Amino acid sequence: MFDTGSLDYSHCVRRLEGLYTQSHRWLVGEAKKLTRHNEDAEELVSDLYLYLLERCKPEIFWGKDTFNLYYCNKFLYSRWMNKVKKKNKIRLGDPDEGVEEIPYDEEEDRRIYELHEQVQRELKNLEITKLWPAAKIFSLYFGSEDTMESLARKIGISKSTTFLAIKRIRGYLKMVITPPDGNEEEKVI
Repeated sequence: MFDTGSLDYSHCVRRLEGLYTQSHRWLVGEAKKLTRHNEDAEELVSDLYLYLLERCKPEIFWGKDTFNLYYCNKFLYSRWMNKVKKKNKIRLGDPDEGVEEIPYDEEEDRRIYELHEQVQRELKNLEITKLWPAAKIFSLYFGSEDTMESLARKIGISKSTTFLAIKRIRGYLKMVITPPDGNEEEKVI
């Protein structure tokens, strides 16, 4: 039941009684400084007594009839911090409570897919025209995570040339491509 090693149970009880008679008020006071509530402080000190009774080790003895108070104080602190951390981890209620559920819009998804396909077809058609270098720069920029500056460095051209090529193709695509739902006011790119 109790892990007392080679010590007998009565020796541990005697030391625990000594700790109670000599230092109980001090232990409760230290626990109250941590918890700020009488009930929590009493519970913390009773946890300490139970722990000391279960693990009666000579390393934590002090003098002839009590336990090391520094050890007891550190136990109270660590036990309280563990309880606070555990309590803060617990989330009460549903995490999705109060969040409005937005239905998935398949029509919007289809519309975006069609626009993307139109842009890709138009860029493919531009490969045989005089706008093919600008179209190639636009497709490299449009299909990557690069900034205009990093794209210009990769290709080996100036930032202004990159900007003008992308601007030219963007303007062209705005003129040529109409949204699938026919809404002309909506920006395509």
